Amino acid sequence: MIREAARADDIGHAVSHGCILMLGADLLDLAEKLVAARNLSVAKSRIARLGYGQERLAARLDPPVLVDVNYDLQVVEDRALRLYPDVYDRGAFALDSLRAELQSAGVATSRLGDQSLRRMLDQVSVGTQFVINVADVRRGRLGRGRKLPLIEDLREISLARGAASRE
Repeated sequence: MIREAARADDIGHAVSHGCILMLGADLLDLAEKLVAARNLSVAKSRIARLGYGQERLAARLDPPVLVDVNYDLQVVEDRALRLYPDVYDRGAFALDSLRAELQSAGVATSRLGDQSLRRMLDQVSVGTQFVINVADVRRGRLGRGRKLPLIEDLREISLARGAASRE
């Protein structure tokens, strides 16, 4: 089940029992995309109104939409390594999986010691992610990584999307 997070701070924390939590603006964006992809007869104005009240919209999707949910805590995207918190405490911060992710991005991990990798992993906390450019990892410049809040960027994105949908 996909549902709106009660607060933006809920994202990145274990607050549900298997639900996928999303910001309201992201839910509306997903609804618009599903309506367009399946050519459903739902007006954009109706979807926009969903963000302002308790109204719900249910649409039968036949065939169903398949969703692949991954619990990836170490991801290389847009030429940056992003390390996310293990909110479900699955012990997914294994050095082997971090090495594998870096190797898939073309980083020769034989030059990176366990202690260096652990230092990067130690930068992650429940409310923060650690981001470093892959090129800096290749060059051994691990001090160039940054701790970033998980939520602050999401709030800015959500506000921008919400403003755009009201225009």
